[in-house]
Amino acid sequence: MIMNYKLHVPLVDKLEEVRLDFIKTSNTLAYVTLGIGDISIDDVMCAYLITCEWCAWAKNPKIEGNPLKAEKMQKCDYTSLFNHMEDVRRQLEIKLTEDIAEVRDVFSHLSRGLVKVAVVLSINPNIPDVPEHTKRYYKRLAYTADFFKKMHGRDEFSNMLYGN
Repeated sequence: MIMNYKLHVPLVDKLEEVRLDFIKTSNTLAYVTLGIGDISIDDVMCAYLITCEWCAWAKNPKIEGNPLKAEKMQKCDYTSLFNHMEDVRRQLEIKLTEDIAEVRDVFSHLSRGLVKVAVVLSINPNIPDVPEHTKRYYKRLAYTADFFKKMHGRDEFSNMLYGN
């Protein structure tokens, strides 16, 4: 007898997969904010990036790459969507702050190759030779480093990311 087993998809991959669909994103973000299941710091950093992107899209629906542009709802008021994502963003910032040792561990184990790519992507994020998943990983790290620099005055993660 053959059983139909669904393969386990890591939460970070699921977040990236659904990131352009508001309902699926909100549902998946709930796992992270509520701490349902085995949530890694990488999941939290990815959720933070995606939440920041949704905040930006809700503030300016005309931004390039905004999934709201395709919804034919460009003239809608996205205040409630923005407020929801801002609340989620604050919850994730608390998680990042509480788990600073885990964040530090991620940054301290970055490969030299990724640091070189990070420097290049910080100058031009649209380099065609860099795979999309690498760009998204870099962006996740950059948003996390920016958060700690802006909110806590800590530039150690930026320094690690860019090899300073």
